[in-house]
Amino acid sequence: MILKTEIPIAEDETGESLHDKLAEAGAALCVKTLHAIENKTAVFEKQPESPTAYAKMLTKDLGNIDWAKSA
Repeated sequence: MILKTEIPIAEDETGESLHDKLAEAGAALCVKTLHAIENKTAVFEKQPESPTAYAKMLTKDLGNIDWAKSA
């Protein structure tokens, strides 16, 4: 990682409003990051290990689906 930011999520947040917040924050962070790299002021750090940082591969094993259960 070079830079990161946190975006507060409001209680009444919708997918659309969160998308807009993330798009704006991501664009601004991208510009800041590129400037830091260009100016050689970027500080690189390894992303911390976390059980939520990795999601295992999804599979489509239709043989194990219990079609009697609701979604």
